[in-house]
Amino acid sequence: APVMAVLTSVPVASFVVLLLIWFGAGKLSFLISYLIVFPNVYVNTVAGLKGTDGKLLEMARVFGMSRGRKIFYIYRPALMPHLGSLKISLGMSWKSGVAAEIIGLAELSLGERLYMAKIYLDTAGLFAWTVTIVLVSFLFEKAVLWKTCTNGSSELMTSISSSIVNILYNFQLMRLAGEDGIAAYGVIMYA
Repeated sequence: APVMAVLTSVPVASFVVLLLIWFGAGKLSFLISYLIVFPNVYVNTVAGLKGTDGKLLEMARVFGMSRGRKIFYIYRPALMPHLGSLKISLGMSWKSGVAAEIIGLAELSLGERLYMAKIYLDTAGLFAWTVTIVLVSFLFEKAVLWKTCTNGSSELMTSISSSIVNILYNFQLMRLAGEDGIAAYGVIMYA
């Protein structure tokens, strides 16, 4: 627990600079995402495991239930209420990873593209890369949560496909708008 307290209290920018010096820009976004997300997932996993019903564990011991069955039938349901932390952590991992890429300028990364759009004052590109990052984050979150929870696959696929169609339509309109990309983006998003 003391290590987790240290990891959660150190500012992200400090981690980014230290890891950039030690490991370079290539692994920076992965390491930062890990260091930002791990404490949240760890604390909530421990809380879920401690909240496991003792009577169920005793019953499993009496009936000689294997470790794999205990994990699947007893511990997994006990961890389900704590999946909210996983959802928050997935969003945090993308935000911190892209922030690390912007600072470290990892070659051919989303963060580098976003940074270059800022440098060249490419507002339409800035919006496009931002929407791309949001879309990838959304799809990543839905895919991981869908894989973790085993229900509702058809609703999820419908939601993902409609979101992709809407975002691609928005990109196409922004490209057609040219320099007036901001106005087109605002009209699309608020229409």
